Amino acid sequence: MAACGGGGGDDSAATEIAFTVQPADVQAVDGSAAVFTTTVRGEADLQWQRMEPAGWVNIAGATGARYSLVVVSAADQGAQFRVQATSRADRANQVMSSVVTLTVATAPVALTITVQPSDQSVIEGQQVALNVTVLGTSPAYQWQRSNDGANWADVVGATAPTLVFPSTPADHQRAFRVVVVNAVGTVTSATAHVMVTAAGAPIFVANPTAMSAFTGQSVTFNASAAGTPAPTIRWQVSTDSGTTWADIAGANGDSVTIAAATASDDGRLVRAVATNTHGDVFSAAARLSVLPGLTPAIQIQPEDRTVGQGTQASFHVSARGVPTPTYQWQVSTDGGITFANVNGATQASLSLAAATPADDGKRLRVVVTNSEGSVTSAAARLRIYDAPRITLQPMSSTWRPGQRDALFTTAASGNSPQYQWQLSSDAGVSWVDAPGATGTSYVHGAAASAAVNYVRVVARNELGEAISNSAYLEALKWETVAPRPFGGTLLGLAWRDATTVLATGTQGSILRSTDAGASWSIVSESSPASRYLPGIAFDGNGVGVTASYAGSGNGNYPIKRSVDGGLHWVEVLMPVTTGLNTVAFSNTGAFCVAGNNGTILRSTDAGQTWVAAVSDGGPVALHGMAFNADGVGLAVGASGTVLRTINGGANWTRVASGAGTLAAVAFATRDIAFAGGSNGTLLRSRDAGQTWQTVASGTTQDINSIHFGSATAGALGLTQGGVRMTFDGGTSWAAAALSPSGVTVHAVRFGANGQAVAVGELGSIFRSADNGQGWSTVSPGGNFGQSLMGVAFATPTHGVAVGIGGHLLRSTDAGLNWTATASGTTEQLNAVGFFDTTTGVAMGANGTIVRTADAGASWSAVSSGTPNTFQAFAPVTGTTGVASSTSGLWRTTDAGASWTPAAGAAFSARSLAFSALTGLAVGDAGEVRRSTDGGQLWTAVSSGTTESIRAVTFVTPSRVVAVGTNGIVLRSDDAGATWQVDRFPVFWDYGFYGVSFTSPTTGFAVGNYGTVMATRDGGANWFVSYSPQSGNTTAIARAGSQAVVTVGGGGIVMRNDAP
Repeated sequence: MAACGGGGGDDSAATEIAFTVQPADVQAVDGSAAVFTTTVRGEADLQWQRMEPAGWVNIAGATGARYSLVVVSAADQGAQFRVQATSRADRANQVMSSVVTLTVATAPVALTITVQPSDQSVIEGQQVALNVTVLGTSPAYQWQRSNDGANWADVVGATAPTLVFPSTPADHQRAFRVVVVNAVGTVTSATAHVMVTAAGAPIFVANPTAMSAFTGQSVTFNASAAGTPAPTIRWQVSTDSGTTWADIAGANGDSVTIAAATASDDGRLVRAVATNTHGDVFSAAARLSVLPGLTPAIQIQPEDRTVGQGTQASFHVSARGVPTPTYQWQVSTDGGITFANVNGATQASLSLAAATPADDGKRLRVVVTNSEGSVTSAAARLRIYDAPRITLQPMSSTWRPGQRDALFTTAASGNSPQYQWQLSSDAGVSWVDAPGATGTSYVHGAAASAAVNYVRVVARNELGEAISNSAYLEALKWETVAPRPFGGTLLGLAWRDATTVLATGTQGSILRSTDAGASWSIVSESSPASRYLPGIAFDGNGVGVTASYAGSGNGNYPIKRSVDGGLHWVEVLMPVTTGLNTVAFSNTGAFCVAGNNGTILRSTDAGQTWVAAVSDGGPVALHGMAFNADGVGLAVGASGTVLRTINGGANWTRVASGAGTLAAVAFATRDIAFAGGSNGTLLRSRDAGQTWQTVASGTTQDINSIHFGSATAGALGLTQGGVRMTFDGGTSWAAAALSPSGVTVHAVRFGANGQAVAVGELGSIFRSADNGQGWSTVSPGGNFGQSLMGVAFATPTHGVAVGIGGHLLRSTDAGLNWTATASGTTEQLNAVGFFDTTTGVAMGANGTIVRTADAGASWSAVSSGTPNTFQAFAPVTGTTGVASSTSGLWRTTDAGASWTPAAGAAFSARSLAFSALTGLAVGDAGEVRRSTDGGQLWTAVSSGTTESIRAVTFVTPSRVVAVGTNGIVLRSDDAGATWQVDRFPVFWDYGFYGVSFTSPTTGFAVGNYGTVMATRDGGANWFVSYSPQSGNTTAIARAGSQAVVTVGGGGIVMRNDAP
């Protein structure tokens, strides 16, 4: 029985899908559309995909059998596509098409002819070459020809940009063109005509061209022609636009020139006629245009220029004129009065490649010319600016804070430099401007900041700036307070005017008096103290110059110079490396200095710069110099040397003297001169130094100085002989009464109105108001017979210094001023000290002890019980003290009224010190004794040195510092029980005789040659503290709140108020 109904059947056909037509690669033009298609068998959903950098990505909305990319761009080039078919009955059943690629082609560009074919003129048989240049995509060419210009036929095979063919007579006047085709369209070129001349007939190779000229200008037309035989050329002119032509008389050849065009020539036509046996051929006609002329006029004038040295300076003018004008630049070097042509400067612009200072101030102008006339521009001024350069470096200087200022000077080259002085308080690390200090000099006032230690100047202008060297500003802390006004030796003298006189000497010091020598003040000092200024001179304008020798430390010997009458001084470096011993001014306007090795230098700019004079004196030391009113000068020196000049010091010649060493020379009159030297040698010349005769001086002492106040009154300054005077023009000489007598006088000078001053050893100053007949003592100076050996203060203000010959000085103002006080003895006093604020003792040679009960105002002798010399003393308590003699230690328990030997202390100590009951005694060969019971018992302690220990002090109860010979310095941190030995970093061969501290950290040690060493860390490290003295310093003591006072040779007392 058969069943009815639809039955089951096979479902595989319903789910089977397959691509019956795969998508294909597509090519599209940029900007057009691209279409991909496919065909699928079975019920399926389609999804087009595109390959991206991250992989295949579905294309939104692309789900049909056809996918269109509406606008293709170059970015789609090479893009890949595929389509995915998914069975609708079974979504897991998917089929992927093959991958297809899109190729994007560039859109064709329309054609454009950029170069048209041009007319050709050839001789029969010559090649004709016609060319066209076309822009556009894939052009295709077809050349065409026409006999009438209306009907055109293709030239067979002529499908290139160039058409080349041999000419025939049939080609004459034929027209040619080219049709160019591409996918976009078609373009046709312009028509080119071919002119074929029969072989041998003339043909113009170059036609004349249109020319323009201004009225009066010449103008030339040119043409050239070929042919067989060679054609001749004549020229024709037409005045009716080419209707008729007439030959130009004499115009034959390849060119014709109209010498001076006129307005009537405007618009004329000119042509050439080439002729040979084949006939005449005419060239193209060329038009002549004649323009009216215009007188030159300047539109933009040359302008002033300011440029830096070595840079380019350019000037420019803008001018109009018809015809075009020519240019000639001119220069003036006299401010525009006269001008001269600048060779080769014939353009509108003028450039000077590298301007020099010689170009500064020149005026430049230009003359503009054409056939209508000329015009001259305004003159432009050229200024040459040079960047500043420091030509005078500021020199290091000294000052005394609160007492005396310091002067610095500079100079700079360059145009109009502006100055700004700067100050540094950290050794040049940082700088600040000094307010208002904008000149060529800067004064660091006495009240200015004491922290400043360096000074410099910055010079600026619009081209740059220059910074000077840094000049050291040294604050002088050590001051000589006795004798006053000066404790060093004075060597030179000069009068500035009738009342102002200046003296120079050791320590680089300069003293100034404004009351004819009655009172003095120090206006300049230098460090170190070994610097000497042996001479000084002034010109008539208040400019002063010193000589200088020793210790500059920088390879030469700077002098000092003043421009304000000696109030301020600055150093000037000299071009020599030898000492300069004397200086003089000639009324010819020159300063001269002379010194060792026959050196003579001369300055004609008031001491700013120096050059060597010409001399035949040889390498001898020169010590004295003088000029008379005629500019005749004399210089004298070792081995009887006398040099003479008659031209203000420029040239010097040797003159025979027949004498030994000469040290001084002076003119009494224009013709009479005297020279003096060793052992009282005195020479006289009556012919201004040409010949010399020995005369009697009345002394065997060395003559250091000679000067005359008039033709009759003169003076000699002597070594240990004071002053000898003459009042008869040098015929006889007699000793002047000076107090003290026998003092060494290094300089004596007469001023106006009978005034005279003499200066010498250890600051001695004498004065006369009656032309040298009588002398008064301004300062006796120091005295080596009164050298000081010890110093101590009873209170911060009351102090006593003692020394040779029982010399005793007393101060009641913390050591600022000192007065001689009777000690009651003539024995040498070596030590002094106080038990309390009033009671003290001084002791010295032959067991001498004197005692005071009023802080040193009066003294009385005390029996010591020993004939031995006392060397040191130290108080222990208000009544107890210990002294050292050459035989041992002595002790007092009644404030110095009586003394007994200390038990078991047969030790000669050089110095003693106590802190409470702990005491130390130091001496020769490194010996040290220590006591812990106020000096009753002493035990030996090893010091670790064999040097002589000359001074000891307690810094704190535990720290002790001692000094001695050969720069030895010892330090103990356990009250002298043990010691560390060292030497000073410099001056290790000097002896040191005193040591004192003003605080646990700050201390000083003093010794030979005025040497002072200082410490800021309790004696661990030491540095030099320059003093103004060069003699031995023997003792030091604290004074005031923080000052220290030192004493030494010659009775000198120094004070440091701010250690």
